[in-house]
Amino acid sequence: MRVDIGIACNKNQEKEWWARLVPELLRVAAEGKVELGQFIAVGSALTDHNRNHIVGHFLEGEAEAIWWIDDDVVPPSGTLEALVGLEVDIAAGVYFLRKPPCNPVVYARLEGGLYRPLWEYQQGEIIRADSVGMGCTLIRRCVYERIREEYAVFRRVRNGTVVLVHREDVVETRMVARQVRRQAGKVLKRPGERGSAWLLEELVGPVEPPEVWPFYALEYGRTEDHYFCEMARRVGFEIVVDTGIECAHWGCQPVTGKSFREMREWHKQEAGSLKAIQ
Repeated sequence: MRVDIGIACNKNQEKEWWARLVPELLRVAAEGKVELGQFIAVGSALTDHNRNHIVGHFLEGEAEAIWWIDDDVVPPSGTLEALVGLEVDIAAGVYFLRKPPCNPVVYARLEGGLYRPLWEYQQGEIIRADSVGMGCTLIRRCVYERIREEYAVFRRVRNGTVVLVHREDVVETRMVARQVRRQAGKVLKRPGERGSAWLLEELVGPVEPPEVWPFYALEYGRTEDHYFCEMARRVGFEIVVDTGIECAHWGCQPVTGKSFREMREWHKQEAGSLKAIQ
């Protein structure tokens, strides 16, 4: 399998990060179990913009998959071979928030559209998730191609930006309305509902797709990762996570699986203390 490397940069990288990433890529290339294609890095303050342009370059090439690595995530040696070996269309390793509660950037979707991190798993399990960060994620070409097949591009009346709408949600060929509700800083999207808390957005289209598709979008306080994962799951793809792949998440200090487990134990102890008081 030929795999492109995609790195969406939004800041200056630590030299220690490069010092750990480059030898791993050289090892992969030397051993030849996975063929490396393009190394695509795009940098700006807008992570979604960076990812979209990287996907554009990827889809113009011939690689079968793209391995996303964030510019502050260091995967352990052998990660790429392990992700390819899962033989699924979306495969991810685990990395953790850099500050408490240090939860895995792996999520389950709750009823109503919010997300909660997955805490309770045994290290090394292969699990399913509803959403993951793109910090260490392998995605095959067919995922983006199917999104292109099943989604139409519309343009917002309000500001002229483009948005993808699944073809099953289109109520007219020229205009479609989506409802967006804000609640406690989060956003839930449900077509067809009305109420004082709902903001109506009018979209015109379908329009000619832009050269760079909005597979990723930072909108309404939601990350571009959730945006993409929702579309991928809508068109029929599962997200598989190898929890044995624990990446370091670099900040002032790396956050690892050890950080997560220590924080999980702390939460359990605190919960036990509260029960004892009650």
